[in-house]
Amino acid sequence: MFQRLIERYFGSDVQSDYQNPIKEELASFQQSSSLLTSGQIEQFNAMRSRIKISEAQQFPLIRVSGRDMPNLVPGAGIFTAKIKRQSTIQNLVVMLSSMPAVSEFEKLCCSYGSLPKDFWAEGHLLPSRSGICYSVLLVTSFRFCGRKLSF
Repeated sequence: MFQRLIERYFGSDVQSDYQNPIKEELASFQQSSSLLTSGQIEQFNAMRSRIKISEAQQFPLIRVSGRDMPNLVPGAGIFTAKIKRQSTIQNLVVMLSSMPAVSEFEKLCCSYGSLPKDFWAEGHLLPSRSGICYSVLLVTSFRFCGRKLSF
């Protein structure tokens, strides 16, 4: 389901000449859990670089926490979550807002492996596009297994 939503929003076209080198220590972890192509990860990274935090601050501030990160993609700094908002369940794509935080997040995901990962995230809920049944939570503060990531 998540893959279809991402393809609908970002498209499924992948440049065949694009190669994203994967570090050996992350290869086995990413092979078992990657839901996005390297091209889609690049699209998330491009979207992340275009969004200004000052502009995102006009949207609601949301906090989420838990022990499970469904659809985790460490290299993109994203996972999915569900929240109850205005009496309805809302699907979120939780996306870290800076590349240094994504790098740190990826290293921590690798070091913790498949163990449950406590997290706490706070960020701005960007509006979903018409016809898309999820919203993006642009994270500006994140604690992961007791460690605060820098943004």
